[in-house]
Amino acid sequence: MPFVHILDTAKLEIVGHSTTTLQPVVNVLHVGIAEVDQTQVKMQAMADAVGAAVLADVTQWSNEWTGDFVRCTGLKTATAPQATNFAIAGALGTGASAPINACALIKLTTALRGRAYRGRVFMSPLKASYVSNGSNITSGARATFDVFINDIQAALAGLTPPSTLCIARRTGPAFGGSEDVTGWSTELEMASQRRRLVGR
Repeated sequence: MPFVHILDTAKLEIVGHSTTTLQPVVNVLHVGIAEVDQTQVKMQAMADAVGAAVLADVTQWSNEWTGDFVRCTGLKTATAPQATNFAIAGALGTGASAPINACALIKLTTALRGRAYRGRVFMSPLKASYVSNGSNITSGARATFDVFINDIQAALAGLTPPSTLCIARRTGPAFGGSEDVTGWSTELEMASQRRRLVGR
């Protein structure tokens, strides 16, 4: 797939893996940052800040999850700076896991309406204790996931210059834009996420 240039945006990857199948578990978010600020130093600062925030929140995942790294990549060019933080390497989630592919769904919103201005984050592997009535996410778990996004936002806001999560939108084969995230909430109903098996 060809590189897609997205104006004033960096990609943020939170990477872990399943402790039983060893399959990767990757959450991808986007961050608003001016192209002039997409330097190696500032990408590393972003990775370090988010890595520390994620490490503080690892207990939101079940014991099927082991952390690997947080990576930030500038999207101004195909060779823009990329930086990795390994603070979460070896960190373990806690608590028995819900059935495979079960996850919590966090909805991200912006100040604008329409599907192009909304985003989703699938959080898995999900703790069994986070599920009630067979298919709902408990209120305590929903609050935990909301705090997780809030902690990432706080880490980004503390950078120089301050940054924020954003919704990246593709408007063509080689150009895009983004809108700042202004709100987020975890859905009541449990979601599911299909995974491609390694090697298939």
